[in-house]
Amino acid sequence: KGVALLMCLLVTVTSLQSLRNTNFTYLYRQSNTFLEKTSAYADVDCLCIYDQSYRVQASYKELSQYKSITFLSVNNLDMLSELSVSSNDKLVVTICGTDKNYVQRVLSDCSNLNKSKHLGSYSYSNSYYLSE
Repeated sequence: KGVALLMCLLVTVTSLQSLRNTNFTYLYRQSNTFLEKTSAYADVDCLCIYDQSYRVQASYKELSQYKSITFLSVNNLDMLSELSVSSNDKLVVTICGTDKNYVQRVLSDCSNLNKSKHLGSYSYSNSYYLSE
């Protein structure tokens, strides 16, 4: 009985020491590399299209890097051409939720954008760089 108590105490002390010395700098392991990659687009505006608002939270770190963020619900996609970012010559589009060809919709509604490059994904989001 004494050995079991000693083992529990050692495991507890070791676990607490490990947690104290650990630095959690990202939510998902692959997001660290993704955030480094997307930081190169800090001078570009971002359009965030979401289907459920709770899915945006996991993308906050990425979204906060961009020059500006415009949030658009999938229920309001008809307003896309009215947004000021629709006239940009470059744009990052982050889709939080189920990706149903929303990038193609942005490309068709924003006539000055015709190329898309997938930057990456994690959690609920996929991000694309759109340009002329």
